[in-house]
Amino acid sequence: AWTLAVALRTALSAQLGIEAREINFTAQTANGYWSAVVFDQASGGAGYSSQAQALWPKLIERVRQILDCPAKCEKACQHCLLDYQTQHKVKELDRRMTPFSMAAPRE
Repeated sequence: AWTLAVALRTALSAQLGIEAREINFTAQTANGYWSAVVFDQASGGAGYSSQAQALWPKLIERVRQILDCPAKCEKACQHCLLDYQTQHKVKELDRRMTPFSMAAPRE
């Protein structure tokens, strides 16, 4: 879930043309299910994360591109998932272990 949260945050910020640090992320579990969560960094919200639903198909494709890592790293690197905000979660990030059951396969 952490990997999906980071990739979704990166995809949403790229799609909106804003700095990734404008959107924060977390992963949480409830009743045995994990959730990837993105939310606006600004107190009170800036309205960025609320745009995710309307952009969902484009975000899923961007997430796939991010997880395909141009450097073909083993788990996570600065080319795909690691940056200043995500470095503290490096042990939880693994671009290869992310299921895409939430979206239809690419055609």
